[in-house]
Amino acid sequence: MEYKIIAVNQDETIDTIVETLSEEEYIEIMNNIHKLQTSMLSKDYYIVVRDNIRELLRFLPTINIRDKHTFATINRYTYNVLGAFYAWIEYYESNYKAIFAPIKKKYYDKYFEYRLMYNLRIYMTHCEMAVTQVQLKFDEGEMFIYIEPSKLLENAGRLQKVFIPELQQMHDDGKKIDLYELMKEFEKMFSLMHKELLKGIEPEIQNIINQITPYLRFVGEKAQSCYIYEKETDKHKFSLTSFMGLFINKMCNPY
Repeated sequence: MEYKIIAVNQDETIDTIVETLSEEEYIEIMNNIHKLQTSMLSKDYYIVVRDNIRELLRFLPTINIRDKHTFATINRYTYNVLGAFYAWIEYYESNYKAIFAPIKKKYYDKYFEYRLMYNLRIYMTHCEMAVTQVQLKFDEGEMFIYIEPSKLLENAGRLQKVFIPELQQMHDDGKKIDLYELMKEFEKMFSLMHKELLKGIEPEIQNIINQITPYLRFVGEKAQSCYIYEKETDKHKFSLTSFMGLFINKMCNPY
């Protein structure tokens, strides 16, 4: 099968940009489009995690301790964050493994929040609920929601061995993990990591854009409407400019 690429002028006349596009060239273009579509998901996965964190942070100050479903609801919001975080990790592991690996190690080593959240996802999937204590301080008029290291250590076999001594030290020091503070710090860390990952994948994305650009036509800085058609049947196959417009609009504001 052969293809062609046309551009529609402002007066609706048609110019041919590429008279004959081979099947191999067409496949290469569509593979590059698929890679850009994959890169666009970076923003979607980020927003899912970020908004789950923010929903939990909005919810925690409003909890009613007398509600019999309080703990279940807190844990539901918490697991929404953990599940989305895991999906975000899998997205990068699957699509940008070489770029993700050193950045993941950097943040895992540097941030307690990363280590804890990674292990909490495993714990809540295979063991039990993570949030087990709500404490009211009437003299201060405050309420605190805790994850207890001692409870996590009861299922230490499900945790990463490298993380267990850190939890054990917290337990020995009588420390608990404040869920609200944890999520605030995790959101900050997660935003930093997202920005660093976008910088990491930027050269690959730019290289793909450079490969697609010769198939587009510009009048000044404005791209004309460019389409791929089957040459023999004149059947429309793909709108290059519509996709690139969507891509640029989304990726120019990735936060």
